[in-house]
Amino acid sequence: MENQKKIEIQKNLNYSEVEYNFLYFYRCYEHLLPQPNEKVTIIDEEGRKYVSKIYSKGCRIDGLRELYTNNQVEKGDLITIELDEDHKDVIRVSFDKFENLEGVKVTPLENTIRDLVAKNLSALGQKLELVGTEYPVNDQCRIDILCQKANGDYVVIELKKDSSNDKTVGQISRYMGWVKENLAPTKNVTGIILTGRPKEGDKGDRNLQYAVSTHPAIELRYYDLTLKIV
Repeated sequence: MENQKKIEIQKNLNYSEVEYNFLYFYRCYEHLLPQPNEKVTIIDEEGRKYVSKIYSKGCRIDGLRELYTNNQVEKGDLITIELDEDHKDVIRVSFDKFENLEGVKVTPLENTIRDLVAKNLSALGQKLELVGTEYPVNDQCRIDILCQKANGDYVVIELKKDSSNDKTVGQISRYMGWVKENLAPTKNVTGIILTGRPKEGDKGDRNLQYAVSTHPAIELRYYDLTLKIV
């Protein structure tokens, strides 16, 4: 399976990352990072640059106190990270605040959507049986939802909480390839990208449509969320 050269990662920062001013990456993204002890420049949403280096054992960037301070980062905040294998020494990041409603713990939206879809697979218009959620591909990467059809064919579902882009096609293709090799050598494997309905004219979504159109085994679906207060 080929490694993806560009990728966007979203994760909630944990206590240790914020308290000790570092950023941890799963090893499946190691090919997109500089080598251990090499310098890396991080650019935030305001265009401010922060020079740090990769941890001696890799997959971690230390010395991010100024980045976190300037962006008023707290535990649980969502960080979006853009990695590019052709420009490993430059990483772009942005932050979204974690919202807590009067002390009630708020589950990250993508996890909520995952659980709703997993419990209502019939909404996809197919008879599917749930194999598992967060199904491990390796120690670091997981399939959002893995299902099977009655004939034993597998379906990989990749969720995005808002309008996605064509990078998602490479991600789900890798997962489908892994399932084919490890779980379904004699069965078919298809994929569904399930993403929030985009705004009109969304360039990222248009690129996603183009990419999916050349992959017959991958289907693009959208969802809408409605909040009703009674």
